[in-house]
Amino acid sequence: MPKIRQFANMIAAGLDVDGHFLTEADVDGEAIKTTGHPVGDREKVVIKYADEYMREDGKFARQVVGPNDFECGDSFEYPTTNGKYVIDFSGYPRIELVEG
Repeated sequence: MPKIRQFANMIAAGLDVDGHFLTEADVDGEAIKTTGHPVGDREKVVIKYADEYMREDGKFARQVVGPNDFECGDSFEYPTTNGKYVIDFSGYPRIELVEG
């Protein structure tokens, strides 16, 4: 159950996440063709499970308070076991892995 453990870790870290653990009952032959990997048509999967968050008029849509990453123009660092990812929004967004 690595996916459930990952989901639990995200909640424990304070992330606001929504999980869907697919079973045979979810297989619709369109978006979800199997409970394995890959599940089916990725665009249809996003529409099926994320539209209510991503659409401007979605049931759970949220508005960012204050300027977004592009407007701030800052760089963000995300540490990893092999270094860190640096995401730079000072121009066209760049992602760089800095090893070390």
